[in-house]
Amino acid sequence: MLLCIRDKMAKILIIGAHPDDDEISAGLTALIALKEGHDVISVSMTQGSARNKQERLAEWELASARMGYTKNVIYDFPDTMLPQCHTDLIDKMRDLAHEYSPDHVYFHSNKDTHQDHKAVHDAASVAFRNGPSLYEMMAPSLQMSDFRPHIFYETTDILLPLRKAYALSAYKSQADIVSPQAGFMQMVTYGRWYRTKQHVRTIAESIDDDKLLHEIVSMNPFEIEPRNNDLHEVYKGIMALCPLGTIYAECFEPNHVVPRW
Repeated sequence: MLLCIRDKMAKILIIGAHPDDDEISAGLTALIALKEGHDVISVSMTQGSARNKQERLAEWELASARMGYTKNVIYDFPDTMLPQCHTDLIDKMRDLAHEYSPDHVYFHSNKDTHQDHKAVHDAASVAFRNGPSLYEMMAPSLQMSDFRPHIFYETTDILLPLRKAYALSAYKSQADIVSPQAGFMQMVTYGRWYRTKQHVRTIAESIDDDKLLHEIVSMNPFEIEPRNNDLHEVYKGIMALCPLGTIYAECFEPNHVVPRW
């Protein structure tokens, strides 16, 4: 199911357990919403590892600036210990609900294998159960065999997936986990998945994944802000393999009610 009817300006809340979770799992969706004029508030419940909190905080601020969120919020719950903070997490999320009155809330899946992600899911499912539409996000730590997404947000505007990758490149301390190259490839893969489900055929059927991955790894272009005037020069290798008409996507499962912008 592709949600493409957006009949009002919405307030969208994205809640991740850690800095970088929002960009990894819903960055493209956030950028699509921002481009359409919706408000997007990004929330991280922790500041990351206690060993490098200041570094993680600086990376989060840079990534948030690159995304252009309407507002970004970060809390200092203990990393890796969110299951022990269930009641406090619910209280904090109820505060968010009261302050922002969101129309739609994105958070982690109950099929996620990371304990902090599961804790955010459990708290958000309680805190927002009587109000907005809710979705559950994909993540690298998700048990994919159990995840059945049928909500897709897609675009053919290559600037948006490039900007998501540019934001992900801010998380240098997490380079072994947060890869802008992998993030870009993921959006291409989900775009293909969307085409399969919707029986859509485009010129992008010809994308060669191996060549594309080799190109973006060898170029490592994502430190450069994507702009229209230098797009072809900076990203010419990527664009040669992702021609006009390429679909990039992210996908979700509904929690209670299928969200509609």
